[in-house]
Amino acid sequence: MKEKCIFVVGPESSGSTFIAKVISTALNGDTGWNGRGFNCCNKWDCDRENGFTKSCSEVKHLVCHRSLPFGEISQWPPISEWEDFYDANFILCTRDASISSNSVLDRMKRTQKSRNLNLLKSTEIIKDIMGSESKSMIWSYETFVLLQEAYLKQLYDFLKIKSDYLPDSIIDANSKYIK
Repeated sequence: MKEKCIFVVGPESSGSTFIAKVISTALNGDTGWNGRGFNCCNKWDCDRENGFTKSCSEVKHLVCHRSLPFGEISQWPPISEWEDFYDANFILCTRDASISSNSVLDRMKRTQKSRNLNLLKSTEIIKDIMGSESKSMIWSYETFVLLQEAYLKQLYDFLKIKSDYLPDSIIDANSKYIK
């Protein structure tokens, strides 16, 4: 029987790290994970050593976060590899493209060209997931800020999570990137 794993993916600055941490907390009750890599460790590359085929250690419910395209040269394995090893659910994170772009340029100091290339590759990966037979749900940062608990409940229902966990504060972090 395959392990269950929830893959949370999205372009850089789409809110994917935040919602990966929320999902992991709702599943496992532990708020200590930083949201990078698998939730069994706090290193963004913790699963590389074993070829993306299993988590680096065991936790009850696996969550894996990837900001896309993942790595300087995309290291995203084909979707079929994830599905071969896991009962996979994908949460596809989105955020307003202008906000996301301004955030990446400001926080990560990427060039506009680099940001545009990463966004194109990220979009391609997300479309591949959507076109596959994988179970997936699109998660919108702005919708979460607006609807909060009601939208989170929809996510939990999709993932079949029994939890009433809600982050302490849900703030709209978009205003600082509006130019």
